[in-house]
Amino acid sequence: MKKRFLFVVFTIFISAFLFCQSSAPKKTKPANSVSTSRKNSNAPGKKRNQQKAQTNAKSKQNSSKTANSKSKSKNSLWNIKSLDTARNVDYLDDFEKNVILEMNKARTNPKQYADLYIVPRLENFDGYNYVEKRMSAAGPYNRTTRTTEGPAAVKECINYMYNQSPRAPLLPSKALTCAARDHAETQVVTDQLGHKGVDGSTPFERIQNYGIFMATAENIFYCVDTARNTVVKFLIDDGVDSRGHRKNIMNRKYNLAGVGYAECKENRRDECVIDFAQSYTEK
Repeated sequence: MKKRFLFVVFTIFISAFLFCQSSAPKKTKPANSVSTSRKNSNAPGKKRNQQKAQTNAKSKQNSSKTANSKSKSKNSLWNIKSLDTARNVDYLDDFEKNVILEMNKARTNPKQYADLYIVPRLENFDGYNYVEKRMSAAGPYNRTTRTTEGPAAVKECINYMYNQSPRAPLLPSKALTCAARDHAETQVVTDQLGHKGVDGSTPFERIQNYGIFMATAENIFYCVDTARNTVVKFLIDDGVDSRGHRKNIMNRKYNLAGVGYAECKENRRDECVIDFAQSYTEK
């Protein structure tokens, strides 16, 4: 009887103990422990994204610097400041100033000019057609120009430039510029071609209107593109047996040049006239 009583008491005690344990509140993690854990788990991802963004930004900066450095490196092969003789004059526009700069680059280092701007043209020929990649508002396109001699004229020009020694740079002349501009502006209006003026004047006579010159010459380029292409095409002189335009640019006796550019809005046949002289005396 005593044993049974003890067993019942023990059973009641155990039951009470288990009931208390099950009723006690469970321990939980702090509310911010989950968000903290998430923050910690996302932190490496955010760091990676930030590093990636920084890497991309640096890459863009580096590519931009590379493109600029390439452009600058080409110009650094010349002393541009000493060759850009027309930059500070007020009677030439930027295109006309750049024509004088390009001629001076070709004159002072012919081989280098050929390597950078003439040799690469050999890759763009399809037979006698010169195919040039261009960009317009509508997107990229190919501009095809039918040449007279094909790549042969380019190769001949390269050989010529490789065998030339440096010349002195050309200086700008306001008087020569006036003579060149007179002819260019008249021709784009009258749709006339050639060196003979509407009034029957010769290049020498037009130049003499502004001063007394010695040893003069004239180049005319139609359907003007860029200053560099204008000079490069003069140097190649495709279809001109005498290579007279090239000879004028590279002639050692010429010290002065004037450039006249005129825009033709009707048929896009813009015109660039360059007059050269050894010396002159203003009237």
